[in-house]
Amino acid sequence: MMLSNLPSTHYITRLRFPLAVAVVFIHSMGRAPLPAHASDFSLLDVLRWWCSGALPTFAVPLFFCISGFLFFRGSSATALPTWENYRTKWRRRVSTLLVPYLVWNVLRFLLYWGRHDWDSFPLRWQRAGGWNIFWGSHDIGRDVVGALGIPLGHLTAPIDVPLWFVRDLMVMVLFAPFLALWMRRPARAVSTLVFLLFLYVARAWPYIGGLSGGKCGLMFLLGMTAALHGIDLLRVVRPVRGWLYAATPLLLTVQFLTRGYMPPMVEQLLLPFTLFLGMGALIALAGEREVRVPSDCTRFLASSSFFLFAAHTVGVLEWVDAGLKELLPGATGCTPLLRYFLLPALTVICCLTVFALLRRFLPRLSAPLTGIHR
Repeated sequence: MMLSNLPSTHYITRLRFPLAVAVVFIHSMGRAPLPAHASDFSLLDVLRWWCSGALPTFAVPLFFCISGFLFFRGSSATALPTWENYRTKWRRRVSTLLVPYLVWNVLRFLLYWGRHDWDSFPLRWQRAGGWNIFWGSHDIGRDVVGALGIPLGHLTAPIDVPLWFVRDLMVMVLFAPFLALWMRRPARAVSTLVFLLFLYVARAWPYIGGLSGGKCGLMFLLGMTAALHGIDLLRVVRPVRGWLYAATPLLLTVQFLTRGYMPPMVEQLLLPFTLFLGMGALIALAGEREVRVPSDCTRFLASSSFFLFAAHTVGVLEWVDAGLKELLPGATGCTPLLRYFLLPALTVICCLTVFALLRRFLPRLSAPLTGIHR
């Protein structure tokens, strides 16, 4: 298949920056002070639930889906990549994923170490998790128990927490040739996706090695299947975008209003349904102006998404939060609301400023930080 004949992916370019910003909102959620005697339906609580809880849940799954799609874009079920093609793809991802992954985790450790005591490297190294800082030194959530009562473990992350996504993505990329051989037959691809969806809904997929497992595999394989079988994701969702725009906020509203009251089994069944609707709505929304080539500004923001994703938890979020605490102390009036929105906004601005300076003055030397392949 000729690259020029492939469907446009301008909508993916438009999605990358907003999805990275959504991740910043996730990590900003717990830092804004709650007013005294705040109710579950206070304005701040509602905004935190929507902007840091509900809407950002589509970000990482959609990143996985897009990554699977782009890795196999230009291939097909009848013309899989050759081993030389795979080696080329892997070499590229060494510079765009692996090297930045290692560098950002080292920087996060150095920040952790230097903030305490520069003379106690062995102790700080041990406390940080040793070599595990590059894999799973940070626990995310508690152990999950499956529907059959079987302990499944829990998700872990490297010391730069958001990069668990990159870790899991690199694992999927490494096994991509074997996954493609399995998913090349339409019937087998559909049955595999249905089986993974069942495991995801039933919470029956173990977190082997701390990996995200079911969600990671399901979404990456979904994007891979679309690419291999010539399915244009935008064309699939565009005819039903009106329904997606209506159903997604409706289901999210139901989940918000029934917090603490909805039976766990019903909630577990609704989550993946809402997830797929939300992902489809975002793809459709990003493709509303598909005929227009993204502007230079959109391309710049898209290229900054990896840097923003990795850098905001390496001191930036903490420093901005500390500054806001000095400028806007207390938890009365509009202060909590201001701090809630200023924290991610200023964090994004700081990251974009540093990214622009690096790209302008140190484009080659900064590649391990920006993930931009040259």
